[in-house]
Amino acid sequence: FHPSVYGHVQLASEAHRCTAQSFPELATLAPHPEVSAPAANAVAHVAASASPPKQTQPSPAAAPAAAAQASSAEWECSVCTLANSGARTICEACETEPPKAAAIATAPAPGKAEPQPMTIKVRNVKGDVNFEVECDKAATVDQLKAAVVKGAPSGFAREGATCVIALGGKFLLQGSETLTALGVQNNTQVIAVMRAASTGAPAAK
Repeated sequence: FHPSVYGHVQLASEAHRCTAQSFPELATLAPHPEVSAPAANAVAHVAASASPPKQTQPSPAAAPAAAAQASSAEWECSVCTLANSGARTICEACETEPPKAAAIATAPAPGKAEPQPMTIKVRNVKGDVNFEVECDKAATVDQLKAAVVKGAPSGFAREGATCVIALGGKFLLQGSETLTALGVQNNTQVIAVMRAASTGAPAAK
């Protein structure tokens, strides 16, 4: 069976009509006289509304800013080091208050050693003057000299004289070494000599 020319035209028109009804998007490009444009547009609108809505993605610059803001709101517990939300008034783990609200600790500053005082017995060369001074184990010879001058009995430390300290027959030279490193311990006996600025260092006796 071979359709006539008119039959070919009818077949093409019918195919065009079916396409326009089934595919409104194509109908807007090649409208069919039997398919109204409003109907095609309505079908297209329904198809568009059925598609899932597009999700709005945050801008790349907004993400780091939001993360920085959230991080700045957190606070670290000074006891258990847990990171807590800025909205919390106490630590979630140990119920410690935030650093700003907590009382200042009385512990010594980091890196600063606690004082270690010791008593040092002092006498003159003759042995007729004896007294004690207190000095830290980490003190230097210069600090010990200052303590001796300050704690000496009246008349021992003459004005303008220089204090010299001897231990075990040797003079302790000033420097950065601590008294402990030089062999001075608690209740150690040292000899203190006050010499005039114009005279040489006296020998320890």
